[in-house]
Amino acid sequence: MFHYPIEFKLEIKNIENNSMVFSDLNSFNLSADIPKVFGGKERSLSPEDYYLFAMISCFFTTFLKLSEDKDLKYNIKNITAKSVVDRGEDSKPFVKKVFLSFNYSTDNSKNFIRLINFTKDNCFILNSVKTEFVLDFNEDSYENI
Repeated sequence: MFHYPIEFKLEIKNIENNSMVFSDLNSFNLSADIPKVFGGKERSLSPEDYYLFAMISCFFTTFLKLSEDKDLKYNIKNITAKSVVDRGEDSKPFVKKVFLSFNYSTDNSKNFIRLINFTKDNCFILNSVKTEFVLDFNEDSYENI
């Protein structure tokens, strides 16, 4: 399936006026700014936003990859995510919890839930951090998907 170790690379183009511009190997440009809660101007996404996005996007891209071969019809909607930054026992701030909630409809609820739990166990970013990942998902009535 995959050969480990896998390496990812990111380059910083420049840091100017309290803002950073990143460039990766595929020439996608991203920027990062200080959030208002820390005295920033929020001209772009913050590192905290990217952290949350990394966890959620890893979860869903892992789900999409794992569901490719399955004969499972589903629709996921109303996706919301939030993170909570707090101080640890050592008084250092860290992202304590990430909450992900969504609604879904499917033709096979048992297999869908099994796949969601398998995804959570196999998402490497979730497995790489001490942040608690809290899932809340609710089934809507099944419609023609």
